Amino acid sequence: MINLKFEIRQTMIRKIVCSIAVLLAPMSLFGYNNYISGDPFLPFFGTVQFHYERTILKRMSAEIGFGRKFNSGIFELSGINTGEIYLNDLNFSGIKILPEIRYYLTKQDKGLNGFYTGVYYKYQTNFTHLSGTFTDKNNYTTDINLDMKIISNTYGIEIGYKLKIYKFIFCDMNIAGLGISKHHLTLSEAATLSDKFYDDLDLAAEYYSPLKDFNPDIYLSPKEKSIDFTTLHFRYGFKLGIAF
Repeated sequence: MINLKFEIRQTMIRKIVCSIAVLLAPMSLFGYNNYISGDPFLPFFGTVQFHYERTILKRMSAEIGFGRKFNSGIFELSGINTGEIYLNDLNFSGIKILPEIRYYLTKQDKGLNGFYTGVYYKYQTNFTHLSGTFTDKNNYTTDINLDMKIISNTYGIEIGYKLKIYKFIFCDMNIAGLGISKHHLTLSEAATLSDKFYDDLDLAAEYYSPLKDFNPDIYLSPKEKSIDFTTLHFRYGFKLGIAF
């Protein structure tokens, strides 16, 4: 009976050791297998964002990033002032989720380093409150009290370079990324505004919106108070991280 229990314990120990060996095999073959990084400049834009990258093949990795935007930081977007519409500065908050797949172009012996190319997806939400005044042609002034939400889905390709700085410390430079962003914008009224306000807001957005250089086809319906539009997306950035 005692020998049987001893044999069972030995069998369990062998299974545990074999399982650990299988899990650690990628580490012993390719060097560092896990990477955690963050963008040191994003806090200036009111955002905290971290990424986790994991080796899945000898030259390939999967990465997931999470970001939380608390405010617009030191780069707030100025409001609109057309004479008829006056809006205070815009201060956005929201979240970001960024999965991507990378392929490294050089042979990897000790971790993932060098030039890479990849595909990425980004889900992003932006919320802000719009407050101000609207004056119609009869000089009647109405308070503006709106909540704006923008949901964006982005698909793109990228190239970059990961550089080992010292032992397990690295920097990740996203040199260039190009994608397509599909946006859904909705407005929620706390107080009813006239159709004329939305017509004037559409005209004002053509001159004041950061999207004006992309010439999106935007028309905000007074009835639905929502629009869908598409823009180009350019990706670039710099991250510092540790490998383990």
